[in-house]
Amino acid sequence: MSRISNVRIAQIGLGSVTASTTVFGLPVVGSTTVGGTIALNGLTVKIVAVQGNSAVLRLST
Repeated sequence: MSRISNVRIAQIGLGSVTASTTVFGLPVVGSTTVGGTIALNGLTVKIVAVQGNSAVLRLST
């Protein structure tokens, strides 16, 4: 499995978060609401809370 070097939080709003990265030069994007998770090539981003343009995220591998 290829490791990712960085993750970008592309958008926060209306109770949802969109995160993106690249793997082998190709974009990988995921979006979910509070309580959901986004899987980005071995990294899990759990959306704990969203308020306005801020979010609390839990990252795990």
